Amino acid sequence: MAYSKLAQIRDSSVPIGQPAPLHLECKCGNRVNIDGDRNACVCGAVYDQQGYVVVASVASKTEVSARYQ
Repeated sequence: MAYSKLAQIRDSSVPIGQPAPLHLECKCGNRVNIDGDRNACVCGAVYDQQGYVVVASVASKTEVSARYQ
């Protein structure tokens, strides 16, 4: 199954009620920090701020989200 969106994960070290950085767990095994409109993984996949796949990668088992086709 190819993924077209990944869940945003909140930094658990920041206390509840305070803004915390978000990241994605790319299916290739790498962590992708959400820093802007386009967030690239070393495997070649690119995700938007909401976790949708903008550029797919074989290593990440992703496909481009319908919103970017």
